[in-house]
This record gives sequence, C-alpha cells and structure tokens, in this order.
Amino acid sequence: LRSTCQVVRFLAACKQRGIAGVNEPLDKAAEWLLVALRNASTEARADLLWALSACDKSRFESLNSLQRSRTSLSPDGLSRLCLAWHASKRPEGAGEVLDTLRSKVTAAALAKLPAETLALVTQALLLSDRRDALGTAGLQALQAARVGAAWDTVEATAAALAAVTQAQQA
Repeated sequence: LRSTCQVVRFLAACKQRGIAGVNEPLDKAAEWLLVALRNASTEARADLLWALSACDKSRFESLNSLQRSRTSLSPDGLSRLCLAWHASKRPEGAGEVLDTLRSKVTAAALAKLPAETLALVTQALLLSDRRDALGTAGLQALQAARVGAAWDTVEATAAALAAVTQAQQA
C-alpha cells in the first residue's frame, strides 16, 4: 500500500505541474486505493487518505472518521493525517491533528523517531507554521540523522527531502 500511495502522490504532483499522460494511471491507482481504504487498518488509512487527498479523491467523511480516532494514531499516522488535511485544503482539521501530535512528540523525543517518521512530523509541523519551534527542532534532528547524502531508507530520504525543500521554500 505504501508504494502505491507514494506513486499516487507523485502522479498527482505531475498532474499539478501539467505533465501529460498521468491521468489514466493516476485514476487507476486512486481507484485501487479507494477499494483498499475499506479494509485498511487505522494507521494505513492515514497514508491512503493522504494519497487520495493529493489527487482530490478523498472524501471529507473519511478524513473526519479518522480524525475522530486520531488519539490512537502513532506520530507517523498523525503526520500523514495532518498532511492529508492540508492536501484537502482544510487547515482547521490539520490544526486539530497537530495538537494531538504535539502531545505525543516532544523535542527530546524527535531524535529517537525513525527517519521517515521524523521527516513526516517535521513536514506536517512546518507546513502549518514555518517558524514552529518543534518543526524547526525536527529539521535540525533530520539534518543530524542524514548519513552521507541520504537517510537510512529510500522512503526516509524522499520524506526528508520533501521536508527540507518545504522548509526552504516557506
């Protein structure tokens, strides 16, 4: 599921930039994710909804349903849900998720997070407020976690590059 979610987010970004030929594969992948959403775990739903929100295929009801059970989500899931709300252009939903995320992640705990989760947490925090103190601390922890030119996994590297790029563009 994670790979398909990443492909959908990539294809949605390509579509936003006007790249030709992405509509059909994007629609097929999004349809597949919509089917997968029905039986997905709570954590997986956060990633699915983020991908579906990126291509304007998520429903408010699905986001709101996961929002109501946000206290059971891990920092990774909370970050993905926050990014889904932002992709859906509903920052008020993202703000509620960030409150829960801040209660679960402290500045001292940032360096202990897996690199991908750290990058997602940082991205979610800085997307809401580019001067966020915890987001800035996350960015510093993320830069310290880099190994050479990358992070420990391909997924972590992609998430970290997105967070760093976002921080520099803000």
